[in-house]
Amino acid sequence: MSSDAISRARSLLENPTLSETALPDGTAVILDIDQHQVLSVSPVGAFVIDEIRNGVESMDALTTRIVTEFDVDADRAARDAAAFVAEVVTALSSSER
Repeated sequence: MSSDAISRARSLLENPTLSETALPDGTAVILDIDQHQVLSVSPVGAFVIDEIRNGVESMDALTTRIVTEFDVDADRAARDAAAFVAEVVTALSSSER
């Protein structure tokens, strides 16, 4: 997974029809009002989305931030982050105009 995937996810997350709500337990819900689509994400997923929106540039940088924040193994963080970013891109690409 390259920085291209992160750039693509960032672009999709900038869609003005999306509304994100952070919940008290650390999870988040992303609503695409026009497409009637709801994405529910874990605390780690919410963190990844925030990092993407805040300009993380690469999967390596994202992995480092996940490892630091959640005290998880780097290999697992890299695999899970790549899979999550790909899922976000797939889910939000279906709502492109």
